[in-house]
Amino acid sequence: MDQAKCILTKIQPISSCRGHFDPNPGHLRSDGDQSERMNLYGVPLSTRSVAVIIEDDPLTLWSLKNLLEPSFDVLAVPSIEESIICLKDPRVGVVICGSPTNGDVALLKQIAERQDYRVIALVSDVSCALPSNVTMIEKPFALERITDLLKPNIAEKGA
Repeated sequence: MDQAKCILTKIQPISSCRGHFDPNPGHLRSDGDQSERMNLYGVPLSTRSVAVIIEDDPLTLWSLKNLLEPSFDVLAVPSIEESIICLKDPRVGVVICGSPTNGDVALLKQIAERQDYRVIALVSDVSCALPSNVTMIEKPFALERITDLLKPNIAEKGA
């Protein structure tokens, strides 16, 4: 896949983040009405936090999307490299990375250094060398573990 496929829930589908995603939202509607901020596609922006899901398994992605959609706008990409453009959205409150590989650790460390969102990694091996500021959840896990971890984020961001 040569382009990141970002899906913004409630707006199905935005074809691609790369080169098209508006990392600095706030465009005015074409009629000049300033009461509602729009993205590049003319879609009203939500005030909810964004959850970025980095996952290539369709079933895991489906489960996480269904879990998070009531509280977050969800952006989904299949790889950590493709998530970078989506992370420019200032509304990002949480990043969930499914099964990071050894090659992803350096990039995940860079992502986790940002202090304005939480990073959660879903791992099969808890002895993997992830940064200490990345919350690890060992597979298999109950989806409620993610919900419990995100309760402070939901309350803080007003989602």
